[in-house]
Amino acid sequence: MFAHGKPPAGALSLTVLLGLTAAASWGETQDGTASCPPLSSIIADASLRDQLAAGPIQRALTAGDAPAMAPTPRVVEQLQSIASLEPTYGTELLRLIPREGCDLVPLYNSLQAVSELRGVEYFSASRNRRRILYHESFFVADRTSREPLPDPVVATLPPEETLLLYQRDSTFGRNLYEATYRADHGSVALQLTNITTMWLSIVPLVPPGNFRTLVVAFPTDRGLLLYAVAALRSVDVAFVRERGQISLTNRLNALETWLSTRDVDS
Repeated sequence: MFAHGKPPAGALSLTVLLGLTAAASWGETQDGTASCPPLSSIIADASLRDQLAAGPIQRALTAGDAPAMAPTPRVVEQLQSIASLEPTYGTELLRLIPREGCDLVPLYNSLQAVSELRGVEYFSASRNRRRILYHESFFVADRTSREPLPDPVVATLPPEETLLLYQRDSTFGRNLYEATYRADHGSVALQLTNITTMWLSIVPLVPPGNFRTLVVAFPTDRGLLLYAVAALRSVDVAFVRERGQISLTNRLNALETWLSTRDVDS
């Protein structure tokens, strides 16, 4: 549970509806190529699969809420680092993106193509127009450097790697993040943690380590299953909370849109 750093029994409700994990469901087609695991082996609840077919499922999280849409036990484990933060608020997203292909290597490279986030837009309700979310986005060699490194491209999947990501966005300005990538259990995961203090206008809103995002993508026979949660711990003032909550939602929506329009199979 967000308020106590540990989800209560049953709070991660989808975990009791699971069939096999994705890693246990991979097979081969008749021509010997890899086949994607069925979506039903990751999410056994047929009604939830129907909802996903109709569109993304998104919910806001406040203090005391726990993420409720984690699709596999492995994701539940990864969520513990967010739960231990005891976040003030957050947002959670589950989305099925129409994509073919089961190879994790192109998907891994897509999630590391962070420079392509530059210029990604979102709709600002307060201004009633679209705005650029990320003005800059690139990896750097160390905490003091602001010299962009090229997006890495792998030929084989490393079990885990951690990189330094610099971004300048329209809400929190310039910040440095620790980006940890993992490939296992038939999925690719990205976890972000802020290294620098995140400012909201003139307010030092989020101290280092108090902003965390988890993104996990599973190739399935119904498309690319995307699960994401973003949460932060900060002072809980109503107008700040509202703006911060909107910003987290915009981030996940932008990521979702970016991945849905990107050719992850190339």
